[in-house]
Amino acid sequence: MTEPLFFDTDCLSAFLWTDRGSIVTQLYPGRVVVPQSVLDELSRVAAPAFKERVASLAASDDAKVRDIELASPAFPLYREMTSRPKPGFKVVGKGEAAAMALAITEKGIVASNNFRDTAAYICAYRLKYKTTGSILVEAYENALVSEAEANAIWADMLAEGRWIGARSFTEFYEKPIDPLTGF
Repeated sequence: MTEPLFFDTDCLSAFLWTDRGSIVTQLYPGRVVVPQSVLDELSRVAAPAFKERVASLAASDDAKVRDIELASPAFPLYREMTSRPKPGFKVVGKGEAAAMALAITEKGIVASNNFRDTAAYICAYRLKYKTTGSILVEAYENALVSEAEANAIWADMLAEGRWIGARSFTEFYEKPIDPLTGF
């Protein structure tokens, strides 16, 4: 079976702010999972167009919304990550914690831009990890977008206040890959 992708708020919002959520659903059909805590965070944004995109994605068959039940194997991990981390680990946000806890228990991939806060968990649990930038690279390499379109999307993301690792898609694409993070 193909691994599900568990999105955190920042990664998914970069695509939603620029009205490019379809990139994610086209690249990973049937694999996009939005934790309920991420949906809650996204739903609090007041901008009507953004709110509509969030509601549309949540109502579609293109993404699954998943809550972490108290009795689930993911809940103790989620709780630890959000309130009582082990030594050497940081408290992380609810969206990041939900994405990681579900990815750990369901053997999925984390989609997040916040490697600084999540790195200890990503490394300790040997989680596969994607960022907005690496997802856009996949879209480009799978001919979903041209380089010019990817640069325009990147510029739109930056204009919406998303810092995604470079000043342009081309700069990000041409950057050497970090052996620790894989991007």
